Amino acid sequence: MKDFFQLIKNIFLAEQDRWNLWLPILFGGGISIYFLLPFEPFWLLGTFAFLLCLILFTFFRKNSICYCFLLGLCFLTGGFAIIQLKANFLSAPRLSKNINFVWIEGTVNNVDIYPNAQRLTLEHVFIDRIPIEKTPKYVRIRSNGLTPKIEKGDIIEVRANLMPPGLPIEPGSYAFCRNLWFNQIGASGYATGKPIILQKNKNTPFFDIFEEIRRNIAAHVQAVLPAHQAGVVLPLIIGSTSSISQTTYENYRDAGIAHVLSVSGLHMMLIAGLVFSFVRFLLTLFPPIALRFNIKKIAAVIALIITFFYLMISGLAIPAQRSYLMLCVVFIAVLFDRQALSVRNVCWIAFLILLFKPESLVTASFQLSFGAVLALICTYETLKEPVQNFLHKQNNKLFRWMIGLAFGFLITNIAAGLATAPIAIYHFYRFPTYGILGNFLTSSLFGLAIMPLLLLSVLMMPFNLDVYPLKIAGFFLDLVANITEWIAHLPYASIIIPTLPDWGFLLLITGGIWFCLWKNKIRFLGLLFFLIGTCSFLFHTTSDLFISQGGKLIAYQEKGHFYFSSLNRQKKTRQQWMERNGFDSNNNISLIKEELFQINGYTIALSSDYCGIADIIIAKQKNAPLCDSAMVLDYKTLWNKGTHTLFFKDNNFYIKNAADSLGFRLWHPNYKNPFLLDFFNN
Repeated sequence: MKDFFQLIKNIFLAEQDRWNLWLPILFGGGISIYFLLPFEPFWLLGTFAFLLCLILFTFFRKNSICYCFLLGLCFLTGGFAIIQLKANFLSAPRLSKNINFVWIEGTVNNVDIYPNAQRLTLEHVFIDRIPIEKTPKYVRIRSNGLTPKIEKGDIIEVRANLMPPGLPIEPGSYAFCRNLWFNQIGASGYATGKPIILQKNKNTPFFDIFEEIRRNIAAHVQAVLPAHQAGVVLPLIIGSTSSISQTTYENYRDAGIAHVLSVSGLHMMLIAGLVFSFVRFLLTLFPPIALRFNIKKIAAVIALIITFFYLMISGLAIPAQRSYLMLCVVFIAVLFDRQALSVRNVCWIAFLILLFKPESLVTASFQLSFGAVLALICTYETLKEPVQNFLHKQNNKLFRWMIGLAFGFLITNIAAGLATAPIAIYHFYRFPTYGILGNFLTSSLFGLAIMPLLLLSVLMMPFNLDVYPLKIAGFFLDLVANITEWIAHLPYASIIIPTLPDWGFLLLITGGIWFCLWKNKIRFLGLLFFLIGTCSFLFHTTSDLFISQGGKLIAYQEKGHFYFSSLNRQKKTRQQWMERNGFDSNNNISLIKEELFQINGYTIALSSDYCGIADIIIAKQKNAPLCDSAMVLDYKTLWNKGTHTLFFKDNNFYIKNAADSLGFRLWHPNYKNPFLLDFFNN
């Protein structure tokens, strides 16, 4: 036993240069602990814990073991403290109940354009019939139609139906109300009439200039290209996904390349790489400049500037901001003659992002982008030397170049695909079987043709010379469309997989990080955790009975066949229920034709008229009579507790509901702010 502990000690001492990489991971771990708690802790708990660990670290830092342990605790509690303080101080008023046909006046903070609708986020809001002190800070409204043309900064008036932040669609699923909480959106709804513009925005601040550029680019692209090509070009340039057809999106998704339809690390890397390479090549053509100046550093600065403008016209999406920050670190490393890409850089970039936006840790975009980058860098660190040795042995330069390029594309797609697939399954419940093939066939088209042409077209737009680059890019996009359509129609192109349990997802994330951060054989222990976490969907249990909030939609399943109370209402809810449990929402569905049915020996009734016959009554009507002989899920319970799921097993049943699964957290619709927090906010 003593020898075993000595072996473990020697292994970890050999990895001493990698210990500091775990500090950002521990910081993220503290944030995770906060989100995983089933209750809201005292709002200064994290701060007190961090200060205590900091004091202990100051006193015991001379002891090497205490130094490492307490420094790790400082980062862990620091992450917990940061997210807890931010969550508490972002508190803002929220609606407590639905309010219909109410007049709203406010300043437009953001406009999202959809094919036949606009989604408006309003600030400085005045809502009729609601006191000012209870008025939400931000309100989000969907308005059907694209007229009148509303821009950021306009003051508008609109009549709308408003709802408070809602509960998850299914117990344990994505909590929309949490996202609204961190964005201080206290109500959402839809307009019942056309918005009225009371005052147009007369100011032209820095950000609004780029908004005008984005609108001009969109109008120009739509005038030059047909709709099916423009629908894909606009996301690549200005980040607008509203014009993508459903068929195109599904083909891209099933081919495993849906990530190209939102501006993120891939697009930033391609633009930065193109500008850096072109500028560096151009400067080499002028010997007086190339011999007197470091053209590599000049190219890095110019690439950083051009990429910043791309970030601005792309709409400042969060993944794009994150990617630009990573590029800043890479090019600054070039300026100081440091290694541009390393695991250390990635970890500390993640730390900086979480320091200012800790809530992004639980988002799919953060996990997918950093998972892919970390996997790629670790793969190249491992394979760099053997691949270079192999290529140097090849005498034919053209053959060596082609093999190196093909191998690079293949390894990139395999590494990124394996790293992100489980994360995508956890969030989106789908696995693109031929994702590696789809990325391999299309990545060269995007990298070598489409993105360079689109960059050229944007640069040429002020001179009206962009038509031909756009049309050529459209030709290559048609090739991509044909490839994705072919892959999407292959057998089992997209497999729907039940969502991973939280413990399984934590295992795979921990295992992936463990494998990437260590260098010696102990890293392979992480693969074991990763595989167990990836396969944890096998432990998923599908509910037997589903009841949506307020009882608007009811479903039960028998051996994978679903029966719904309606096939026309709440289609998104139906889709979420089925796909989250591993079933195709377009197949194996039927209509519930009777108000009385049986599940595993239990009689379920959809009306209180069956009191004395049914074991469980779903009373959708308000003020339904009570029934002593059956368990009644009344309208009030169904509304307050949200979606209910029932499991029938071994002559017994148990119930889950969305409200309890969410935990009594700050973003819970029924949570009331603590007294001290109200005091500071006021």
